[in-house]
Amino acid sequence: FINDPEPVPNTPYGQELAFVRLVAEQAEVYYEAIKDFPYQTTEFKIKDSTEMIFYFSDNIKDIKKYDRTKKIDLNSYNGNIHFWKEDGKFLWKINMK
Repeated sequence: FINDPEPVPNTPYGQELAFVRLVAEQAEVYYEAIKDFPYQTTEFKIKDSTEMIFYFSDNIKDIKKYDRTKKIDLNSYNGNIHFWKEDGKFLWKINMK
C-alpha cells in the first residue's frame, strides 16, 4: 500500500494513507542525506518552527581508534549546527568543538 503508485481513495483512510506515503518518501530522502554522516550520536533540538539545533558527537573514526588502542583522543570532533529563519530564508552556522 505504501509504495503503490495508484492514487489514494478520497476518504479519511485515503488521506491517512497519503500521509503515510509522504512520511515514507521523506524518510528515504533524509536517509540519503545523512547516511554517510561520520558521527554516531546525533540529536535535534527544535525550538520553534523557525529555529533548530542539530548536535553531533562520537566520531566513528575516533570510536574505531579507541576500540583498537584503548586510548581516548582528547581532540575528538563534535559540535552543532544552528538552523534559523531570517527574512524568509533558512540560514545555518556550524560550531565545531
